Amino acid sequence: MASYTKRGKTWQYTISIKDKGTNKYNRITKGGFRTKTEAINAATEKELLLKQGYRESTNVLLADYFAEWMEIYKKPAVSSRTFTKYETTLNSIKKYFENVTLSQLNKKMYQQTINNYAAEHAPESTSKFNNHIRQCIKNAVEEKLILDNFTNNAVISGTNNVKRKEDKFLNYEDTKRVISYFKDRLNPKLPSYYMIILAFTTGLRYGELLGLTWEDIDFKNNRIDINKSYDYHTHSGFKDTKTYSSCRTIHIDDSTANMLKAFKDDQQQLFEQFKVINPLNQVFYHYIEGIVSNNAVNQSLRRALRQMDIIPLITMHGARHTFGSILIYKVVDLAVVSEILGHKDTLVTSKVYIHVIKELREKSKLKINNITMQLYN
Repeated sequence: MASYTKRGKTWQYTISIKDKGTNKYNRITKGGFRTKTEAINAATEKELLLKQGYRESTNVLLADYFAEWMEIYKKPAVSSRTFTKYETTLNSIKKYFENVTLSQLNKKMYQQTINNYAAEHAPESTSKFNNHIRQCIKNAVEEKLILDNFTNNAVISGTNNVKRKEDKFLNYEDTKRVISYFKDRLNPKLPSYYMIILAFTTGLRYGELLGLTWEDIDFKNNRIDINKSYDYHTHSGFKDTKTYSSCRTIHIDDSTANMLKAFKDDQQQLFEQFKVINPLNQVFYHYIEGIVSNNAVNQSLRRALRQMDIIPLITMHGARHTFGSILIYKVVDLAVVSEILGHKDTLVTSKVYIHVIKELREKSKLKINNITMQLYN
């Protein structure tokens, strides 16, 4: 049975419900009703829901529930890299929904918080943030912890004050300067320098670079076989490439091949000198640290960019996109670029490099106009 109390000008109800697990009674209180009748009607509806299995989750924090949900439902089903994205969402939930419980959340409050998040993030990031929470809350509804999925039809926005796609690439001349910078400083004790050059000249992903073994490089025919990746998030060893289409063979130029040949010889001498064992025969293996960290390589690249006053300060992933941009700008067939980069299809490639394609389209307008004008002559 519910009890009712008048608090100033409004009424509240209190329902006592027995927890079957602990045999203790929990109290559910809600106020703000203008009349006692409104409080009675609301309490009656809540008691009916409780009898149907609905459980009031007054003290369950959204962050705690999300953490438990992703451990149970996501960790066994997704890759370690994808799981880190859910961990990132959890950190954002702790920030933007600090000390907020499931029962406190409603559609209006959720939308306001999403708007706050969107003010500091791009639309794509906001959409992913919302999507992760929506999956979790759908599960909470199915468990009857809450009545409605307050994330439904949330309005997704975002700020334009973020790094644009084209800001993640270097232009052709700056790319040449970067390659020259690292080429002049090549040292087998610094495998990250070779990695950076290879990223700019092949477009390999960071995990693919770490996944390379010396057996994968065919010096006779100047080819590299990309058949695996290295899990640098968990350091659990080799794993499959990102997608089936990521398994591919690419050709390298003589300069790149000669650089790698010299590196192989120098590395072997270095490892013999310091009695280093390279357990997986990886191409990029540090003689002291072992696996080359992504953070270390990115720091080396950005330090060089600062020294040369080159902007933007891209990462290794930006080196991959720089390579793709240069190929497209040099009018290499889109299908060939897609194959080299290991994209699923040309739609993926065109979406990633739409800014380059737009630029080429603009440059082609005059050429097309001249062609059509000649049709009248």
